[in-house]
Amino acid sequence: MLHSFFKSRKHHIVFALYFLLFGGLVAVFTSFINYNIEYTNIENKIVEKAQWEKQSKEKLARNFLLGAESQVWALATNPLTELFSHLSSDNNRKNLEHLLLATAEANHTFMQVRLIDAMGMERVRVDRVVETNRPRIVAPHELQDKSTRYYFKEASQIPYGQFWHSKMDLNRERGQIEQPIRPTFRIATPVFANNQFTGLILINLEIDELLNNFGASSEFDIYVADKNGEFIVHPDKDQAWGQYLEGRVNVLRQFPAFGSKILEHSQPASAQYFSFPVMGDIKNREGFQLILIPKDEVLEKLAYNNLLTTIMIAAVVVVISIPLSWLVAIGPTRLQDNLRRALEKIRHYQSVIDRNIITSTTDKNGVITSVSSKFLRIAGRATEEMIGNKHNVIRHPDTPDEIYKDLWGTITQGIPWRGEIQNVCSDGSFYWLDSIITPEVTPTGEVSGYMSVSHNISDKKEIERLSVTDQLTGLYNRRHLDDVLDSEIARHKRYGGALSLIICDIDKFKSVNDDLGHQAGDKVLVAFAGLMQSCIRQTDTIGRWGGEEFAVICSETSLENALVFAEKLRAVVEAGDFSIERQVTASFGVSEFGTSDTPDLLLSRADKALYMAKDHGRNCVKSAGDFS
Repeated sequence: MLHSFFKSRKHHIVFALYFLLFGGLVAVFTSFINYNIEYTNIENKIVEKAQWEKQSKEKLARNFLLGAESQVWALATNPLTELFSHLSSDNNRKNLEHLLLATAEANHTFMQVRLIDAMGMERVRVDRVVETNRPRIVAPHELQDKSTRYYFKEASQIPYGQFWHSKMDLNRERGQIEQPIRPTFRIATPVFANNQFTGLILINLEIDELLNNFGASSEFDIYVADKNGEFIVHPDKDQAWGQYLEGRVNVLRQFPAFGSKILEHSQPASAQYFSFPVMGDIKNREGFQLILIPKDEVLEKLAYNNLLTTIMIAAVVVVISIPLSWLVAIGPTRLQDNLRRALEKIRHYQSVIDRNIITSTTDKNGVITSVSSKFLRIAGRATEEMIGNKHNVIRHPDTPDEIYKDLWGTITQGIPWRGEIQNVCSDGSFYWLDSIITPEVTPTGEVSGYMSVSHNISDKKEIERLSVTDQLTGLYNRRHLDDVLDSEIARHKRYGGALSLIICDIDKFKSVNDDLGHQAGDKVLVAFAGLMQSCIRQTDTIGRWGGEEFAVICSETSLENALVFAEKLRAVVEAGDFSIERQVTASFGVSEFGTSDTPDLLLSRADKALYMAKDHGRNCVKSAGDFS
């Protein structure tokens, strides 16, 4: 009695300490949650600013692109361009030159404007002179053949009204990158006259101003990188264009902690960085990403505003937890004994189930995680043979694959499956189970594993086997053949397809019994059945029709194919070794089921064909079609 009192008091103290610890954890987590809520409020503002920044940059790129494309389109559809395409006179050339010159004058970002004809030859070109920043008309003798350049090959293939966009790169002069660097972008569109491709308008644009505007922000350090992680915009301009200039960083080197996530387009859970696809209207397949890094002063302000609130909340929760812990521990102490007694009952029930019920569990991949003692006894296996393996270690080789396809197709959808499964014992014997396999589903609806509960039906299956089996030959008996034939005819009438029947008879079998005895006759029947069984296909059904007659039901088999099959059977029998002092042959009658047939009519035709084979000297194959 005294011992029980102190034990109960001990439990009370332990539970009180647990609840006090719980209170401390509540304080920590409450403070943490509050910190994150407040952090999230400010973080949401950063997210909003990042979204606004992204939209602003997208609008900037879109307006730039639309403005440039409209200029290219205006030149491509200008009557002066079409007129020069028809007739390249000096006067038409001068008009077009002045048109391109005026266009370049009006757009200070146009580095080069040119018309290239359908053969890839420059016909008119205006260049912006670096020293004066003024455009000039290039003399005809300076024009070049561009037929082999990638931009001509690609742009000349696009449909009328479409635009070709180049990569963003650095301008080159005489094969060398121009210094100071001049970021360049090219836009082209085909020129058509009288529905014929006559050339294309190509403009080289200087995009340094566009990229400077992209990099401007008061809240973020802004980067723009291509799909390979090379920067075209960087807060430090000396680190941009690493794909063309040596010694410059890329995304992985700039951001070693999360650069790979940026390239994988993975957004973080916090405002550590933001990454958005950008310049999607530019069809150059460079896959640009806008990378926004919040500036340090923004993050410092976020941490400072939350720290004080966090500490205050934690202190209040701890103080309140001390008296409450002692009071709350009273209830659990009283429940302790009840829980212990309930646990003992559960263990007893588990022991009963383990000894008397065939059960097993697997993970979602079918790997066995537990088996009952009853399961191990009936399978004749040790625990280590089963745990960690799959059930195919006990699968009977005769089990059709369709059963397991149906089983897995059902349970992987979270639906219980019930069926009969044949398994193999460790000594080679087999047994049958009637099993119910139930998926174990997580609260989120995902299948996490499977539980199987079974009972042994081996005796029942043996009775069923004997009821449909010919005792001597081991083939199906006449009763089962009738059932199969009715089922196949019903299936044929519903779904169509071919169905044929072969009836065969061992030639002069009576003389074998009379001359050599019934034991020899039984030996011939058994050997005959074995030969036939070895030749049939998986879709066929063979059985002993009666006496020395046998039948083969050939599903999805036409009369022509059934005749070929019957001839194969005949040849196998003729060449077979029956271990008696004479050759054994057989005669075969074949019939195909017609749409308006009855089972009796099908059997009658096959039987008549068999008798015809007997009348024609035996050891041959005849069909109902031979009656005529």
